[in-house]
Amino acid sequence: MEERYLIGSHVSAYPYENTKLYIYNRDNGRTFVLGEKEAQVFRMMNGVNTVEDIHNGCPFYSAGEIKKLAEAFSEIGLFRRTKKKWKPFKIKLPICNPNRLLKEDSAVTSALYYAICAGAPMLFTASFFAMRFLHRDLPAYLASSLAAFPSMSLENVAVIVTLALLSLALHEFGHMAAARHFGVHVPEIGVMLYFLIPCAYTDITGISLLRDKRKRLIVLFAGSLVNVGLIGVCFLVMALGSSTVTGMYCLAFILVNLGTIFMNMMILLKFDGYYVLETILDEPGLRENAMGHAAGLIRAAFGGKREEKKMFREVGNGSALRHMTYCVYAALSAAYVPFVMASTVIPYFF
Repeated sequence: MEERYLIGSHVSAYPYENTKLYIYNRDNGRTFVLGEKEAQVFRMMNGVNTVEDIHNGCPFYSAGEIKKLAEAFSEIGLFRRTKKKWKPFKIKLPICNPNRLLKEDSAVTSALYYAICAGAPMLFTASFFAMRFLHRDLPAYLASSLAAFPSMSLENVAVIVTLALLSLALHEFGHMAAARHFGVHVPEIGVMLYFLIPCAYTDITGISLLRDKRKRLIVLFAGSLVNVGLIGVCFLVMALGSSTVTGMYCLAFILVNLGTIFMNMMILLKFDGYYVLETILDEPGLRENAMGHAAGLIRAAFGGKREEKKMFREVGNGSALRHMTYCVYAALSAAYVPFVMASTVIPYFF
C-alpha cells in the first residue's frame, strides 16, 4: 500500500508573500513559513494523494525528497497531534479566530487602524484640554467623584467590573486590528491565567515576519493606544457632565485603563512591554537568553569547567553591555514573579 500523508486538523495555513505559506500549529503555538515549493507539497498532503501523485504535481522534488520533506513535517508536528504540555502558570482558553473577523485589505481594517494609531492620541489630548478648560469647577467635581467611591453599591461594582472587562477586550482588539492592517495572520484571541493573573491575549507571533521594526512596534503599542483613547472618552464625558456618579464611573474606568497600560508595559513578564524591549534590542528570546546566561555564569563561578570560567571572564569585544543586560534582566525577572505572587495572589488564599 502506497504511503499517504495528511496534514493534521490542528494546523492552520495562510497565504504569505503570494507564493509562500504561513503555518500555525495550534497545539504548541509554533509558527513556520514554507517556501513556494514546500508550500505546493504541503497543499497536496490531503490524505488522498500518494507520494507518486505528489511527485507528479511537484516534479521539482523526487519521490525520495518528498519522503524526507514529509519526515521534516512530521518532526515539527504537522501530521499528528502532540500531547500539549500543561503549563500551570500559563493556562490559555482560545475564543475565536480573528482572521475571520478582519480582512487585511478591507476598508474596515484600515479605518480601525487609523482610528487607533492616530485618533486615540488626538482624542486623549483634545478631551483632556476640553475637561480642563470647559468644566467650571474641576477640582471640586473630581473631589466629589472620589468621595463617592467608599459608598459604592454592588451594582456600581458590577458596572465597573464590566467596564474593566470591556477595556481588556478592546485592548486586545487594538493589537488584532493593527496586526491585520499589516497583513499579519492572527490565529487566535482568548483569555488566560498568567502566573494566576487573569488576563486576555492575542496571538501576534506572526509579527516576527514583519521586516520593518516600526510596524512591529506599532502592533505592540496598539493595545495601549486603545486604552489611551478610552481615557480620552472619559475625559470628554467628564468635560460635558456634572453628575457625581458619572464622574465616579469615569474615574474608575480611567484607573482601570491606566492599570492596564502599566501592567502591559512591564518588561519582566511576557506582556507587551517585554516584546517591545525584545524588538528594540533585536533580542528574540530575551528572557530565555538572560536566564541561560545567568545560569552559565553561576555554574562558571561555582565549580564550572576551566573553559566556562574563561568564557565568562572575557566579556570584552563589545559583549560587556549584553553581559550586563542579561545579568540585570535575569536578576530582576527572577525576583519579580515571587514578589507579584507574594503581594497580590497569595494574600487572597490566607
